[in-house]
Amino acid sequence: MENAVSRRTFVKGAGVAAGMSAILPATVSAIADEAQPAAVELIDAASIADVREYDVVICGSGVCGLSAACKAAEEGLKVACIEKRDESSSGGFNYGFINTKALTEAGAETYDEEQFLSDLIVKNDGMGNPELYRNFIKASPVVGDWLVAMAEKYDNPVILSPSDSSYQIADHYSMYISYAEENGAEIIYNMPAIQLAMDGNVCTGVIAHDTVNDADVYFVAKKGVILATGGYVANNDYLRRFIPWLDPDAIDLDLPTAPLGALDGDAITMCEQFGLAIGPVPHTPEIGFLDGVEGILFVDGAGDRLPDHADMLNFDARTQIVMRRPGHMTFCITDSKEGYPEDIAPEDPNMVLADYDSFEAMTADFGFDPVRFTKTIADWNAMCDAGVDELYGLDVSLAMKLDTPPYHCKPSRGGWATVIGGPLVNGKLQVLGADLLPVQGLYAAGNSSSGFFGVNYPYTLKFGINLAYCATSGYLAASNIASL
Repeated sequence: MENAVSRRTFVKGAGVAAGMSAILPATVSAIADEAQPAAVELIDAASIADVREYDVVICGSGVCGLSAACKAAEEGLKVACIEKRDESSSGGFNYGFINTKALTEAGAETYDEEQFLSDLIVKNDGMGNPELYRNFIKASPVVGDWLVAMAEKYDNPVILSPSDSSYQIADHYSMYISYAEENGAEIIYNMPAIQLAMDGNVCTGVIAHDTVNDADVYFVAKKGVILATGGYVANNDYLRRFIPWLDPDAIDLDLPTAPLGALDGDAITMCEQFGLAIGPVPHTPEIGFLDGVEGILFVDGAGDRLPDHADMLNFDARTQIVMRRPGHMTFCITDSKEGYPEDIAPEDPNMVLADYDSFEAMTADFGFDPVRFTKTIADWNAMCDAGVDELYGLDVSLAMKLDTPPYHCKPSRGGWATVIGGPLVNGKLQVLGADLLPVQGLYAAGNSSSGFFGVNYPYTLKFGINLAYCATSGYLAASNIASL
């Protein structure tokens, strides 16, 4: 942005950082102190010629941002939803709402709200904000049925799944966009938000860069700004900083539902320019691994059996387990015996099922420790003979020995679904400052905020809860602004 260089100013940030350690909890303070440079280069909003005034400015047009745009426009507010890319997108298809009319009438279970609150606290390691949980639980039926009605309005099919109390909405982005624009919202593409406009503890708007015309634009937000820029799976620096136990190089960045260029952690970058609070380490990764298959051996990079040959790849701590093992990935071991499944992994050109006449050759190719891998195979075969799992105590009735060459090894790296974390928010989704007090006029929701999830993504608590939270928190942020 060479056109903007001449009108930049420098604002000292050292004074903000110096007082943080006495105010913030240790985990938040450490992040905030680390984030503060000696000087932060800022754009002077007053010098920008292109000024556009709105009631609400929303940064990001994924599910969270579009839900916020729909609700804010529905409330009669003048809305701009700015998007850095040339189209709307974000990850996920399954909405895991609870107690919606549509799901209940289809036979889904009715959740006890107090029990679900307790489960959220426990499953999120006690790290979440119970006020956020309460607000999600109360709003879930409202927002869920609101989206169903919106889908019906535009003839978008809704696929209900009562067994896990979730649903998919066909072409949900077109639905959101149609509803938002019909109610007067403007969705503006190729317009990345690059800086907040701040007046003391008040956010007055957002500075964005028009990438088509190579010019800065000052979006004035008379009522509020909502950060809905999504996660940051494309930013390895943030991944290493906010999820220090994670090895991002061991995870495939293949996101057809959330293309690259939209997942850089812009909400974090903009908030740290002003020393605002970022959620404590670690943030929450959602990573998919090859699903476990009953009776099949999975090993780590050293050749040691992973805990639970069938289920460990389907439960909440799977990422932690794999990332704390050698190789940071899984390897599925089978042989040519009749009965072994041939389709143990999805079709993927990067996951070739290699054939070996001996385990020694497999060991050499994949770098397993020969002593440990040999023991793993021997222990597996002995377990199959005995019908007793002396290591993990699992049901091994379907497990089969590995004794019929050629033997097969299918390596499986993790694949990103999303990462959840960003500015720290209170129960009203207001971003908190260095003193942990709310910044007036600034909200963050969905994956670009911290406060709802813990260390592990709670797969076993509620299928599709992340997308439901994105839609609900965007809706609630807009509602909170409209109520002012």
